[in-house]
Amino acid sequence: MSSFLDTVRSYYTPEIRARLESLCIGIAGAGGIGSNLAMMLVRSGVSNLTLVDFDKVEAKNLNRQNFFPEDIGKPKVAALCDNLRRLDNSLNLHCLEHRLTADNARDAFKDCAIIAEAVDEAATKAMLFEIFSPDPRLYVTASGLAGLGCKDQPMRVRRINQTTIIVGDFVSGTEKSPWVPASRVIEAASLQATAILRHMLND
Repeated sequence: MSSFLDTVRSYYTPEIRARLESLCIGIAGAGGIGSNLAMMLVRSGVSNLTLVDFDKVEAKNLNRQNFFPEDIGKPKVAALCDNLRRLDNSLNLHCLEHRLTADNARDAFKDCAIIAEAVDEAATKAMLFEIFSPDPRLYVTASGLAGLGCKDQPMRVRRINQTTIIVGDFVSGTEKSPWVPASRVIEAASLQATAILRHMLND
């Protein structure tokens, strides 16, 4: 029986496989968007991830985050790395269990070719945007995911500058609806994953 890695490799040329397996993707946050984004990237052949989060898995996370009941109480980055390695135990994963700040964010992602923001706190989002949106590396962020969104504002992708992409409906904030269903979180993660893969593959 073919392994997961063999199956993924069969879709790509050696040149594309080398790119997917060599470039490091940094993900700030291992919750709703971050855990689903990491899983999508690994299922697409990405082998090198840096994951940063300070939080632990709670029962309330299971409705939208890529965790399971047995993960409750574990650090999110540790549980996520374990779940990713269930697909491929040869992954190169850097799991950092700490809160991102203006003092440590650059160092956390210093070896990453691409950085994705997947945090909840508005202040942390703003801090990461200020640091990484001027960066020459691709930076992918998200805004407007709460509830079921706005009927007239579908989730979409917007390029802010040459290296910064934002996904979301840019309207729906948690002050209007603290509930975020799995469908919205996974939609945002999918848009981020596609933007990252296009950049990695020069598409």
